[in-house]
Formats: sequence, C-alpha cells, structure tokens
Amino acid sequence: MRVRSLALLLLASHPLGSCSALFDREVRVRVELSSEELCGDSGPQIERLALFLSTPALEATDGDSSRWRLRPGPTSTRDVVLLDFEGCEAVEIVGAWAGRGDPASLVATLGLPDDLNHSNPALAEGPLTDPAMHWSWQAGYKYLRFETLSSELLFHLGATGCRGLDPVDCKHPHRSEVSLALRSTPRGWSTQLFPDELLAALRASRRQLGDGHCQSTPSDADCTDLLPPDGRGLRRFFGSEASAAQASSEALPASRVGHR
Repeated sequence: MRVRSLALLLLASHPLGSCSALFDREVRVRVELSSEELCGDSGPQIERLALFLSTPALEATDGDSSRWRLRPGPTSTRDVVLLDFEGCEAVEIVGAWAGRGDPASLVATLGLPDDLNHSNPALAEGPLTDPAMHWSWQAGYKYLRFETLSSELLFHLGATGCRGLDPVDCKHPHRSEVSLALRSTPRGWSTQLFPDELLAALRASRRQLGDGHCQSTPSDADCTDLLPPDGRGLRRFFGSEASAAQASSEALPASRVGHR
C-alpha cells in the first residue's frame, strides 16, 4: 500500500521586509500526513485531525533556539497555529525566524496557554474561531481532535478538571512540549508524524473493554495510552518513540514530548 509521508519542509528564502531586523529569515513549513491506513490508497479514513501548536521555535544545529514568528492569517496568529488536515491534505505554515545556520528541530507546545484557552470564543480571531475546536463543556479548546469516519474512534485532548472564572485553574492542563527532529532534504528540512499510532492506541483500549473514545479523562481506560506526558500513543504520533509501524520508515533523530 502506498505510504504518504508526513513531512515538515522548511524552506528559507528572502528576508521579510515587514519584519524587524532580528526576524529577517522567512521559513515555510509544509506538513503532510504519513499513514498507511488512514491516508492510503483507499482514500482518507479520517473525519477530523486537527491540533493547536503554540509558542513555536526553531532550534539550530548548534543548540541555539530562536522564536519562530508566524504570519497571521485564518489558521495562525504570531504564536499559535491550527494544523487541520482535511482529507489528509498537506498544510503550510509561514513565519519569520531570527536564527542562523540550519534548523535541527521544531519546538512548540501542543495546546494553548491558559489566557487563550479560557478566553471568550465569541471574541476570538484567526485559528481560535473554529467552533469545532472549542470544548464548551470543558470551558476551553480541544488541543487535538482526532476522529475516524463516523467517529467510530475518537480522541479529544484538552485541559480537564477546570474550576473558577478568573483565573481558571485546571487540575489536568494536558499541555505538552513537542520537539520534532528535522533532517535536510533537497527541498529544505523534513520530519515525520504518525497518526496511525493514535488509531492503534484507541483500538487497543477498545479491546480492553473500552469504547475507543478518549475525552482526556485520566481515569478513563481509553485514555491510558494517549495523555501527556507519558502516553505512548501520543509520543509515537510525534515520532518521539518508535514503533513497529514506523520501522519501515527512514529513521530520524529522536523527537521529544514532555509535560508543560
């Protein structure tokens, strides 16, 4: 079966005249899905796969990390981007980078900071205006939304156990830092993500008397392998822990997923 790769292709080009002298290097990121089952020859098997990344930075080969200032638009603000893979189609992110040399990794937070997560959605702009990503009954946004066709299997990641109004305090913030290792390609740099790993984790939970639906409740058996920082399904989705399904893919340097 044909495998579609998920790659972040970072293309450095001309300086951005509208940016300050520090953020003078444009970086384009193309994100594609790598999946034998969900995005294979039989067509997309995903009802929805979307996620928020915030405070992105690029880490150079010398270890120096510099902020990546995104270009504002319908799917991004300066510091937040919504990656929405409709029909397994690739998405592109554009931003200005203050770093020098070659990027070695993309570092960001999976999720939203508290002030945005609990802000009024009626006043939201850009990527925060998507009503399908707002989790009204949990008083916040879904950081990651993954659903197969007909919502047979479902994973919604977001903050839970939230109380109060201003400020809102969440017992389980469920944010995590992701660090995606990059490699050089003829077109720039690339990395891989593996959505089949979310599918595998939900199927495994259903075999253990779950229903294959995780709504970020820590005590839910369906969430055992998915919640940060230690959920193996989530770690494998970002490539931070190899699995048999990834063994056939060309190896990349290890990525990281950590609690924040």
